[in-house]
Amino acid sequence: MEDSTTPRELVALQSGGVPLASLRSLWWRVPTVAVTYFVAARLGFMLDLEPAFASSIWPAAGIGSASLLIWGPRLWPGVLLGSFSFNWWLSSLLVGYQPGDPRRVTDLVVALVIAGGVALQALLCASLARPVLRSGRVLTSVRSAVPLLLMSGPVSCLVSASVGAAARWL
Repeated sequence: MEDSTTPRELVALQSGGVPLASLRSLWWRVPTVAVTYFVAARLGFMLDLEPAFASSIWPAAGIGSASLLIWGPRLWPGVLLGSFSFNWWLSSLLVGYQPGDPRRVTDLVVALVIAGGVALQALLCASLARPVLRSGRVLTSVRSAVPLLLMSGPVSCLVSASVGAAARWL
């Protein structure tokens, strides 16, 4: 099956506009991003070096950011759904719910707030990286790669980490 990127989307990418996933393609792209995010989050959770601490490797953040960079910001609901699914699954794992036990509303709210922070992180990362990538000289030297790494990496990750910590604290 061929890629559904239209010439209009390619022109938008080259001229500085954000290529948007077409509305017709969102029905499969959003669930694809959500499932891929969930699987990558589970993988990152399995790579945890010390149980009950944050994972040092989190491939799901890269999946969310890359999907918004490639297909445009319309796919943020996929990142939100994938993160929400993982955090809701994680809360049931940590609390130790038995099948049939009622879920607490606070678990849903915390998972939703964390998912919102993750979606904001992906949106911020994509919006900070896009101008640097648009210049076309990104990986030609270390000096040109540093702004991309500094702006899209640590700066955007502060959003998700701050929102996630605040949600767990509340």
